[in-house]
Amino acid sequence: MPIAVLCVLCSACVNRGGKAAVSHSGPYVLEIPTPPVMMDPAGKGDFLCEHFWDNFDFSDTTIPQRIDSTSFGVSFMRFAALLESRPDGGVEAMRSLMDKASANAEMLELFSGISRQLFWDPNSQMRNDELYLPVLEVRAESPFLDDAERDKAAFQASVAMRNRVGSPAEDFSYLTIQGRPGSLYAIKAPYTLIFFNNPGCTMCRDIRQSMLASPLIEEMVSGGKLVVLALYPDEDTDLWLSYRDEIPSNWINARDPGSTLHASGLYDLKAIPSLYLLDAKKTVLLKDCTDVLKLEAKLSE
Repeated sequence: MPIAVLCVLCSACVNRGGKAAVSHSGPYVLEIPTPPVMMDPAGKGDFLCEHFWDNFDFSDTTIPQRIDSTSFGVSFMRFAALLESRPDGGVEAMRSLMDKASANAEMLELFSGISRQLFWDPNSQMRNDELYLPVLEVRAESPFLDDAERDKAAFQASVAMRNRVGSPAEDFSYLTIQGRPGSLYAIKAPYTLIFFNNPGCTMCRDIRQSMLASPLIEEMVSGGKLVVLALYPDEDTDLWLSYRDEIPSNWINARDPGSTLHASGLYDLKAIPSLYLLDAKKTVLLKDCTDVLKLEAKLSE
């Protein structure tokens, strides 16, 4: 499991006042309920998602002190995997969990910490704004946090609420490599793919090469069904210009003049590369994606 998850669990094992809780008999290990044997796989998934935390005592504030970091981290990732298969993406189950965890400061920090590492950290393969929103909403209203922490959570929630799947993408202006101005909503195509990228970024190169190797993406670009907007969001214009030959000529190679997207928080750019797939009306179909296979699957629907 990711080392960061283990670290955050260990760091959550003290009370907010800095005093260690009274230790109980031994390490705490979560007991996960077992679904009825006769249930089909879908039913078992529903059962586990609903009952995963039935044996967890949210009122026992010594649990974070006694927790077995490895086993608890693995259990939480198992829960996170269950959430992804829910019809609503697991949002309601995550909201229910955070409602229970918000009863005291110790549980709030434990579940906020591990959720932050899995769903919000830019290096996590499981990052998911929708699943982290319930955490931010609870933290923004929590009496256990000070004003600065609540304000930070409220701001992060406002960023996460932008460009959600199913909502209109935020418009912005750009400048192409040829020096021509443009805007997102001026692009006319059945699909638009915003590819936030940086010169010299290894993962950006890998994603670009994967897209170029995709017959589906190449066919859609060549046929005018998909426009790829390769957008550089930072300020080093000379670096961007030196990288111009790396971007295919049938993509829009552009930069964000003045790095306004970073400054405004209009798009969440804590992680680059990042892909946003939009339909003809600029409705968001995929948000902050790095999986070209997932992109291809969405384009094939």
